[in-house]
Amino acid sequence: MSTVDLPPEILALTVEARIHLAMSIWDSVAEETITVSEENQRILEERLREHEANPMEGTPWREVIDKLGSQA
Repeated sequence: MSTVDLPPEILALTVEARIHLAMSIWDSVAEETITVSEENQRILEERLREHEANPMEGTPWREVIDKLGSQA
């Protein structure tokens, strides 16, 4: 969907109001459709524990993106 497809009433809103609207829509979708398997939940909790134990470990997101981009 491009901005051309949006109703003019939405395009007339301020940027802040459009961001708030988009976040509200996303939250409503996320509450209804996103499910996490027990296995994925276990992995997420394990990774969070590892991060909390060693917050300086890992690779900055920008480095990950750059590395992935160079492999394309």
